[in-house]
Amino acid sequence: MKGVNRVMRKNRNEIFPSIISAIIEGDSSLVIKLIEESKKINISTKEILDTALLPAIRLIAEKFQGPDFYVPNVLLATYSIKAALITLQTHPSDTLTTSKSPSAKTVIVGTVEGDIHDIGKNLVCIFLQLDGFKVIDLGVDVKPNQFAEALNKYKPSLVGMSSLLTTTAGEVATAISFLKKNNLLQTTKIMAGGGAITKAFALSAGADGYAPDAFSAVQLAKSLICMENTLF
Repeated sequence: MKGVNRVMRKNRNEIFPSIISAIIEGDSSLVIKLIEESKKINISTKEILDTALLPAIRLIAEKFQGPDFYVPNVLLATYSIKAALITLQTHPSDTLTTSKSPSAKTVIVGTVEGDIHDIGKNLVCIFLQLDGFKVIDLGVDVKPNQFAEALNKYKPSLVGMSSLLTTTAGEVATAISFLKKNNLLQTTKIMAGGGAITKAFALSAGADGYAPDAFSAVQLAKSLICMENTLF
């Protein structure tokens, strides 16, 4: 109930830093309540996105990098961001427009075969969605043929592959090789990342680029497929 009391008497200037703080703390319940309170005082979804969600995401990206990217704090913050997006989408008269653009570029994202870690991948998906990409999340333990099937089905501009475990890093190269052998990468770029991946390894595995964290993944995605007029 403490979170409920913290929501009350928030004005327009107070509510944005409160949302940011709640996201960083991983308090999904408070995030939902604060956003609902924001809507009651006629704060637009775009303003909530620009002034609260995106700054919070940037703070997470700056604070948790390298080995620290897979700590419980990031997991809780990711859940809070998802809760915020779901809550915003319950307001049909003022919904997020970034993921509904007919010209949005499609990105397929998945953790490679043998690896079931998804915190970093999930945050990358959120970052990409907030920046206007249409994201198809294939989940974890994704086999090469599953990447291939998704490429045939969705015709993406970009595929993102993630690996946290050193024992599964080689699966990035295996998956890319499989896609190339099946002539599926003629118009599609590949980016790779995750705790087990370095830039040198990603490029040697056949990827077109490497992203060390979620924020960098958005920048790389835009540079690889030349997107313009995005949020970041």
